[in-house]
Order: sequence, then C-alpha cells, then structure tokens
Amino acid sequence: MPLASIFPNNPQILTKNIEYKAKTLLGKPYVWGATGPKCFDCSGFTQKVYRSVGINLPRVSRSQAKVG
Repeated sequence: MPLASIFPNNPQILTKNIEYKAKTLLGKPYVWGATGPKCFDCSGFTQKVYRSVGINLPRVSRSQAKVG
C-alpha cells in the first residue's frame, strides 16, 4: 500500500520518507534521459523518489511541474 494513502493526514511522515529515499540515491550519475537504477536525469530522479512512496509523477520535468 502506498505511503501517500497510509499517511494522508501526516505530511511529516511522508516528507521524511521522501527525503530518506532521495538520500539513498545521492551519488548516482546524471545521464540525460535516464530513469535508474544506476543513473538518473533530474525528472527520472524525482519520479523514482516519489514513486517509492506511492506518488506517481509524469516522466518529464515539464509535466511534473504542471502537476505540482
């Protein structure tokens, strides 16, 4: 079950989990168009991090910005 649905009224828990996942991926190389797991581009990184807590983001950064 996605964390986003488990803790909809507790953004602190959700934020901590997002932060934790992001930190586990630090140091992975940047490669344009990459979505992991060994390398990422900017939107691939955010998509992977948010997906880990059950939040599905679009693939490209322009679309991610539109959904907030």
